[in-house]
Amino acid sequence: MRADFRTRMKKSPSDSASEAMIAQIDDLEARLSSLGMTPAQLLDDEERTSDWLKKKAFKRVWHDGPHAKTHAMRHPPRRVLELRALRGHWPRFPVDPGQYERLFEAVMRDAKFSRWSDASSIAMTFEDTVERENARLSCPHRQLALHRAALTAVIECMDHVDDSGADIAEAYRAIERRYLDLVREAPLDILLRDLLELAVWEGYGLTDATEPFLSTLSEDRANVAMSELARIIAELRTHELEYALGTARRLRSLVLSSLREQNDAEVDQDA
Repeated sequence: MRADFRTRMKKSPSDSASEAMIAQIDDLEARLSSLGMTPAQLLDDEERTSDWLKKKAFKRVWHDGPHAKTHAMRHPPRRVLELRALRGHWPRFPVDPGQYERLFEAVMRDAKFSRWSDASSIAMTFEDTVERENARLSCPHRQLALHRAALTAVIECMDHVDDSGADIAEAYRAIERRYLDLVREAPLDILLRDLLELAVWEGYGLTDATEPFLSTLSEDRANVAMSELARIIAELRTHELEYALGTARRLRSLVLSSLREQNDAEVDQDA
């Protein structure tokens, strides 16, 4: 049944019902495994051989889809990983960016009831808020946390705003460039992991500066990025999240290409 739902999702990637059912199947199998059981052990001989029961179950599961969703259905792997990319690594930052989310609460409320003409004003508010607060901060780690909180706030704002004029996208990119400068000065593995996941899962094409940033990493930092991408790719492959997997592979190719260029340059110098 899982394979059937996977096939249905490949034909229609936005099929949330199939995604929810796969998550439920995985959750039930994990629960049974923890008890040392398999799905087949839940049925007696008569139930296993009943065509009527099989057809009835198939109709309810395949055609009717989930109605009252379980926790697993509401939190399929795609959703869990999307949420982790937005905030999941923050507690491991030198300063938790969550401390600065309150600064963007008002503009986020405005965004939920915005019109197309409001996008420019919202974009200016994001940039002005970051610049004003950043001017008060002397600690680079706090500046880094502020800018990282702003990136997530802008991404979530995009869920509600018609940014046809790309005003908010440009605000994101301006904040992103300053954030990447701060990341470059703070060579911490968790910052790279967080950045890579954000680039994989950000769904609005906002992370223009991240790929050039990754292509200029030093050899040591590029090796860290390759290790983190290997973990990310393995996780995405396990859950068969093909679109995100393609993005992660592209990032890996970019970092690997940069490493090869650095190695070739060192060989030329030695020669």
